[in-house]
Amino acid sequence: MKNKIILSYLGLIPFIFFTSIPIISNILTIDEAAIFLIAYGAIVISFLGGMAWAWSIKNNFSLLLGVSFSLIGFFLLCLSLIALKLSLLINIFIFPAYFLFEKSLNPLMREVVYYNLRRNLTIIVSICFVISFISLNQIT
Repeated sequence: MKNKIILSYLGLIPFIFFTSIPIISNILTIDEAAIFLIAYGAIVISFLGGMAWAWSIKNNFSLLLGVSFSLIGFFLLCLSLIALKLSLLINIFIFPAYFLFEKSLNPLMREVVYYNLRRNLTIIVSICFVISFISLNQIT
């Protein structure tokens, strides 16, 4: 489990990088960083949606919801090209929504270590989207 925890937290690096880089440097504009943040978020939420196959294969509705998260990730990526602020705003809520979905169905969520890991990751990712949303609104 230790390797899973380390890899999971390493997965936060792009979220933190694309949130902080326009604040601390001019390598990327806030708009560019937000698009990269949303793109990475789309990859992650699609991956998480795919994970639902493992623990909801016997429940068609849960399986459909899991696949829906993957499609939502793609939709949010496309939306970012025409409505960046709206895409960021929806992303703020999509990761906590997935957490609640997983909490209700994934047996691993009964394990304190896994639950805490997923909770912490969800909070940090959501905070990244909140900061990016606020930053984008301050310049436009």
